[in-house]
Amino acid sequence: MAIRQITPLPSAPSRVSDPANFVNESALFLSALPSFQTQTNLFITDVNLIKGNKFNFGLLSNPISNVPSFPRFNGTATGTGIAYVSSIDTLYEALQNRSTLVNSVATWLDGFSEYQKEVNTDTNKPSVSTLSVPHNRGQGRAEFNASAIAFTTSSNNFINSLNTLLQYNADFWLNDDYGLITDSTISVTNDCGLVTDSTITN
Repeated sequence: MAIRQITPLPSAPSRVSDPANFVNESALFLSALPSFQTQTNLFITDVNLIKGNKFNFGLLSNPISNVPSFPRFNGTATGTGIAYVSSIDTLYEALQNRSTLVNSVATWLDGFSEYQKEVNTDTNKPSVSTLSVPHNRGQGRAEFNASAIAFTTSSNNFINSLNTLLQYNADFWLNDDYGLITDSTISVTNDCGLVTDSTITN
């Protein structure tokens, strides 16, 4: 199964650090969010359907050992006034940056799933959270604000839940050494006491 890809977001608007371009960039960013949300949720569906083979010990080695970078987002969209605006700017920048990384994550997870093979559902595997419907300029103020709060919260959750999944895969499989013999062939001859050189007469 090939995990579906995501179109990276345009430059994130910043009312604090780049006020001159905020109006134009925010219009482009907002217009890209509905498609981004749809594509991201399809990506998340594919990722959450991967069934981990917990018993395929030791096979995950060099071919897929380098987990792609998908950093957590440690900020929170809270506060009031300029502090809140700044936190939203930071979150959207993080979302834009990670939208350029997510397709490498999809490629890695495809390889991970193919190399590992699927047997049974891993009930301990973290799920990636979905994005809510984004806000848009056609909404009224109250509806826009409610959608914006929900979307920013879900964006934060998406970033961190995908990072948690990658970390789980790395910790659970890639860092375990189950003692596979890779550099030599071992042959064992068992002597079970068979009589091969004499004749027995009853």
